[in-house]
Amino acid sequence: VTIQSCRYANPLGERCVFEIQKGASLCVGNNVGISCSVFKAEKEILIEDDVMVGAGCMVMDTDSHPVDYQRRLAGQNEFAARETVVLKKGCFIGARSIILKGVIVGEYSVIAAGSVVTKSVPDYEIWGGNPAKFIKKIKRNCNVAITGTPFENHITDIWSLYDFIFPGIFGTVSQFTNKVTDD
Repeated sequence: VTIQSCRYANPLGERCVFEIQKGASLCVGNNVGISCSVFKAEKEILIEDDVMVGAGCMVMDTDSHPVDYQRRLAGQNEFAARETVVLKKGCFIGARSIILKGVIVGEYSVIAAGSVVTKSVPDYEIWGGNPAKFIKKIKRNCNVAITGTPFENHITDIWSLYDFIFPGIFGTVSQFTNKVTDD
């Protein structure tokens, strides 16, 4: 884990704060970068591998105070709602964003700077705003390896694989088979 926690390390924030209540947990994966942000755990915050959290973010698994006025007035904070927060593998949380209780930020997703995330974000998506809303999908990188000799791979299997990755690139299976066998 790399933590940038002073105004000299990142001028956008002051320091990192990790507040973990008794019985709560904050689990941090490998290759995680956190810059001058606040994490408040009263239940559970999970940060998977390769996550980056920009400066000045707040990640909280609790409302901190109950919604009911009388309980709030009486300081009965044990009635505040709490739900696990998960930052999944490879996601990026832009500077000054707030991630609220119960949110799961999907794998390789991006949260735009200054966003307030109130609901879960699917994998490979960009969300932003207050409240955060879907902006666009992120293109997935795709690597394909075909093994074996041409005699081991049937021509329609090769067409099927390419048609799955790049729909229509070689036309129909019969057009592809005719073109390959004609050459």
